[in-house]
Amino acid sequence: MSLRARFDCWLNDRPMRTLSGKRALVTGATGMMGSHLVRRLLRDGAEVLVFIRPGSDTIRLNDVLDACKIINGDLSDPKSIASAVGAAKPDYLFHFASTYFNPPTLSNQTHFAVNVLGTQALLESIRAFPDTRFVFAGSGSACAGGDGVKETDHPNPSTLFGATKACASITGQTYARLYGLSFVELRFFMPFGPWERPGRLLPY
Repeated sequence: MSLRARFDCWLNDRPMRTLSGKRALVTGATGMMGSHLVRRLLRDGAEVLVFIRPGSDTIRLNDVLDACKIINGDLSDPKSIASAVGAAKPDYLFHFASTYFNPPTLSNQTHFAVNVLGTQALLESIRAFPDTRFVFAGSGSACAGGDGVKETDHPNPSTLFGATKACASITGQTYARLYGLSFVELRFFMPFGPWERPGRLLPY
């Protein structure tokens, strides 16, 4: 059985029935993990709205894009974020958009603008919708490198990318405490699978 077939079997065995009929806003929907999430949300009956930066490559979503509502915007633009969240009024906000580190070609300013300020703008926007559940795609890079790293470890990043993901995580936790928001972090360690970027380890 191919890797893709095994992945689909694993995904299909894990129901998310609680999302049927719910409005789900997804950032990072054109990425590897986000595109798989969009398909699963559609499969389980959610109303899916995708927040996409104008000019983004939608090749991973082309076969399901007609089933989604597209909201154009940019994570570096707080006004477009507020407009998107206000239009979506989501039950769930899956924040999977992020810069990438490998290869390390993006500036430190870009990492902070997208990962920290973009996340903070999303959190600020959902204060008007306090019942929204915010699911944040964190990163193992927020922790120190080496063996024995656990997702429960306190942040100790060794890269500026990791520092921005750690900062976004702490910001989300703080918003949750201050304003009673629902914030959950999924801290991913070296995710891989179908539709990875060619330059990553396994495709390479």
